[in-house]
Amino acid sequence: MSHKEVSNARYYREHTREQDGWTVLAPPPAAGGDVPPPYTPEAAPVVPPPSAVLASTTGTTLPLAFDVPINSNIVGAAPASRTTSFTRDASFAVAFIDICNMMGLDPSTARIGYKWDNETSPNKPTHVLGNASDWENCLANGFLQQKRARTRTVVCMIKNMNPAMDTAQYAPSHATTGKKRKSAESSGPVIRTEESTDEYRQLKARLQCATHKGRFCYVSTVDGHHVPIEPFNVALWAKEIALGRASRDRPPNNIMFQECFLPSRKKPRLATSTSSNPCAPTIHVTVNTGGNTSPPRLRSPLATITNIETPTSPRPSLSADEIRYQPVEQILQLIDDGGRFADSPELTFPAIIFADTLHEFEITHVDQVVLLDADFYVHQVNMPLNGRAQKGKNTM
Repeated sequence: MSHKEVSNARYYREHTREQDGWTVLAPPPAAGGDVPPPYTPEAAPVVPPPSAVLASTTGTTLPLAFDVPINSNIVGAAPASRTTSFTRDASFAVAFIDICNMMGLDPSTARIGYKWDNETSPNKPTHVLGNASDWENCLANGFLQQKRARTRTVVCMIKNMNPAMDTAQYAPSHATTGKKRKSAESSGPVIRTEESTDEYRQLKARLQCATHKGRFCYVSTVDGHHVPIEPFNVALWAKEIALGRASRDRPPNNIMFQECFLPSRKKPRLATSTSSNPCAPTIHVTVNTGGNTSPPRLRSPLATITNIETPTSPRPSLSADEIRYQPVEQILQLIDDGGRFADSPELTFPAIIFADTLHEFEITHVDQVVLLDADFYVHQVNMPLNGRAQKGKNTM
């Protein structure tokens, strides 16, 4: 290819233009003519690029959102906030006073700062907002983030840098407190923590059971029955001791400790020489029911009481509260003096010694004796059945 052909190819390649959607080429030079000079377009004017801050704020019309906390100066107040916004040309003095008024702070002593909503790390320090320069940097950074954000709303989180000190606004009035019920802690005796802890420590050492390892047991003073006590009930027991409603030897009289006051439900067993107390006297109680389903009555002891006067005239009917029953000591004395059981060869001991035991169970009169079954007298009062009662003849 000659020099002219190369020049023409470069000319057509460099001088093309668009016209009505078609690429239009200039005609080739005439044969034997000179190659026209290449086309040189006019240079476009050079515009200097704007700065980063001006480029980020130019043409921005949306204001920047600020999240302002309220009641941040009140101790114990519930967290709450309000949202406000400022434009790019807002001054520091106006914005600072507005923010302090929303927060309930004095502008002369207030110290505020800010964090951005995407600064979730607690180690991120709070930016100080104390003068016009800090305010200008806050606006520049906020509007720059707002321009780059596509779907996220940029929010400036205002922080109170002074600790909460005010408590007067949060105190309840007398009219409100007068209508409320008093709590359990505001009435009754005050329990000191040291006193309750000391009682709990001593009570744990006392209830530590040597028979059941790792458990707390209350041992009955009547029959030696072990009643397991849960650790929670031990703490409750110590609290009752601190309040003066119980002692280390006597558990509280409530539903949590009702098993400590109930008689043990062991199966009846006969007293032998290998019992827990071999030196105790043996009492044989015979209860005679005779197939009758009616409650047993004490006939002979009441009939032989000498101090019962025979009325000379018919007595008026008495209510149950007006009837006076004889104490249990008289029945036990009749047994010793040769009453109903005088012909019993097994009865070789004074029965009056069980009067104190019956009084411990609040059995003081004869009408209370028939309310309890024979198992109670066998296992609680240590009065075993005699040979006839063991064969099925329960006579008393």
